Amino acid sequence: MVSCSTPSRDSPSRVSSASIALPLSVINALGKHLARTTSNNLAEFVGPGTYAKDFITTLNTRFADYSELEFNGRNPSYGVLRYLGERVSRAMEATDSKWVLEQVMDVEAPEAVKMIKKVVGEVLGVQTA
Repeated sequence: MVSCSTPSRDSPSRVSSASIALPLSVINALGKHLARTTSNNLAEFVGPGTYAKDFITTLNTRFADYSELEFNGRNPSYGVLRYLGERVSRAMEATDSKWVLEQVMDVEAPEAVKMIKKVVGEVLGVQTA
């Protein structure tokens, strides 16, 4: 999970879908960077708010939720894709876009998984295919 405190650099964590051990400090740094970026973008477009804190809370909740789901080797299972699609669909409810769940499960999530595997492989110098 992402926290706002500084973790031990030696504390391992796992990225289940890629079966690669990552230092907790890397995961925390990534979460904090995403929180800052999200906060800056929302402050610019929506106005002042506690976006970083809310983002970290949501991120930790999603990590806990995803940790309960299965992966098929290095690929997300139907349950993972379904959960992701449902979360995005709920976020899009106001737009009356009933196609969102199918779009996320069939198109967006598989493309995101490919991209994440590529980046993880390049950064860590490991094969993730």
